[in-house]
Amino acid sequence: MIISVELKNFRNFAYARAELDERVNIVFGPNGYGKSNFLEALDVCGFGRSFRGSGQQIVKFDADFARVVAKNPQHETLEAVFLPNGAKNFILNSKRLPRLRDLLGKFPTIYVGPDEVNIVAGSPSKRRNFLDFTISQYDPVYVSELGAYVKSVAQRNSALRGVAEGEIAGGMVLIETIDEQVAHHGAQVLATRNRFLRMISPLATEIFAAISGIERRLDIEYLSTAADNLDDPELERVYFERLCARRKSDLKTFQTAIGPHRDDIEIYLGNLPAKKFASWGQVRMISLALHLAAARILEEKIGRTPTLLFDDALAELDPQRAHSVLEIAPQFGQIVVATPHPEHLIEDAKIFRLAEPGKIVEGK
Repeated sequence: MIISVELKNFRNFAYARAELDERVNIVFGPNGYGKSNFLEALDVCGFGRSFRGSGQQIVKFDADFARVVAKNPQHETLEAVFLPNGAKNFILNSKRLPRLRDLLGKFPTIYVGPDEVNIVAGSPSKRRNFLDFTISQYDPVYVSELGAYVKSVAQRNSALRGVAEGEIAGGMVLIETIDEQVAHHGAQVLATRNRFLRMISPLATEIFAAISGIERRLDIEYLSTAADNLDDPELERVYFERLCARRKSDLKTFQTAIGPHRDDIEIYLGNLPAKKFASWGQVRMISLALHLAAARILEEKIGRTPTLLFDDALAELDPQRAHSVLEIAPQFGQIVVATPHPEHLIEDAKIFRLAEPGKIVEGK
């Protein structure tokens, strides 16, 4: 939870300060005034990077730096400083954090924007990101294993190219050594993702029923390219053997074709693939249910209330459904909703209005 935030030279905000409600906050105003920028400032407190990718445009035009200062109920103060060249520093309680991973879990956030609302039918990378972003905030071992896995895959791809182009003598021995590392770290990533899906599926089923009124079970299947059974005690060995079997074809493409970086998940509603058979409204409600369930898991794991950032995520829901989501969502975390439509407001929400671009004021 974030109880207050202060922005300076952040995107189109020269200066802004807001004291947030612990339950529901509504930020409204015309498109282009900075609603998403405000949510972005909150989200960088959770992850240390922008959901928009590159952070080089975070600094307001002609400014020397951008700063976000946030406080949480644990009496912790985070200062995030961004420079025009892309450099950034994070200071927690006056002490500089040497690694971004040290920030994870301190100000937990879950961003739900247009792409995230379409997580069910969108690209596989969005579904992988959902897993990684959620798990990373409560499991530091997963962060380490995922980082080591990504590094070892990059080394393998480089070695594949070197061997294929004759630049590495005895390169097959090198690739086999790297394959052992890929399989080791990759198996850990797979096992952790599998455990997470087992936790989130029943939770998401309950939440989906509550916000949609539809009593159907949600099941989530992990589609692994590296192993058929993620519960196999010999998962690492199976993974390694499949890597070895792929080696010849991977040498032609210089790419590692299997592993967590190529995996996907399939979401079922009532035993049918949701992306094929669910209505557009149901798809959006499933996505919202998954993010609310992820928030509940986060809070249970780290003992801190996450901040859910709804970036126009309710726009295509009918008013009754949108109201239902906003009534239920505070059970799972602090809510900050950005919307151009004030009709989504609920009575006990704290209201912030963008009176002009980059200027936020409290009240209607």
